[in-house]
Amino acid sequence: MPDHSSPEDPSARTAADLAYAAYGDLVKIDSALCKKLAAETALREPTQRRVDQKLNIERRSNVEALLAHMTGQAAPKPCKNCHKGHGPWTQCVVYDGQMCGSCTNCWFNASGSRCTFHENNHQQPQTLFAATVTSGANLLFSQPTIAQPSPSNVNLSTDVNHWGLSESTKQLITQTITDVSTFSRRDRFLARIEAAAKELGMRIAEYEEFLRTPEGIAEQNAALDRDRAQNRDTQATEASMADAPADDVLT
Repeated sequence: MPDHSSPEDPSARTAADLAYAAYGDLVKIDSALCKKLAAETALREPTQRRVDQKLNIERRSNVEALLAHMTGQAAPKPCKNCHKGHGPWTQCVVYDGQMCGSCTNCWFNASGSRCTFHENNHQQPQTLFAATVTSGANLLFSQPTIAQPSPSNVNLSTDVNHWGLSESTKQLITQTITDVSTFSRRDRFLARIEAAAKELGMRIAEYEEFLRTPEGIAEQNAALDRDRAQNRDTQATEASMADAPADDVLT
């Protein structure tokens, strides 16, 4: 059982501390990305736009969005969706190099592709970073950065856009590729088993639907006729053998 108590120093609270404090044991930190983000120091509270809204925190990608929201950098200018008041949280936050460049609000519930910061939309937020100048003082200034997709899904994510699929289907595939890239080997084995079970169920359902079609009924009746004919032939052969006289016994 994880310790959800807050540390004495509020500034040392991790993203996991705040996530558990806000959403309790619904938060499941099991993917590699979740574990990475959970251990980082939280930069902000996950303040919801509507406090009475119940969020789906049991979904892996939503937990990643939550943790990234608390540890990422606030965009100097919010994306169009955040500007319109969409998304669960009050700030538009981007975690550099993750979630295909989209903000955490848009990434929540697999809506990352609609974000104006998404890598496919070619409009990235400016990221603040520290630089040392000749005087030795540390200055903060903006520099445009383009989030690079992870090597594991760069080719497939790009190809999806050329498959002629609907936007919702492309979004689902892209989200799945991103999720799988963070799976452990055990998680991938389990995902394969689950996918195989679903595939088997679909095959059985399709076969049962086929049997209810005119073509399926005709084929089923033809198969029954063949079985009956074969049974008749077998019975006739057995009957003729039973009626045949026994061979004389040689003495």
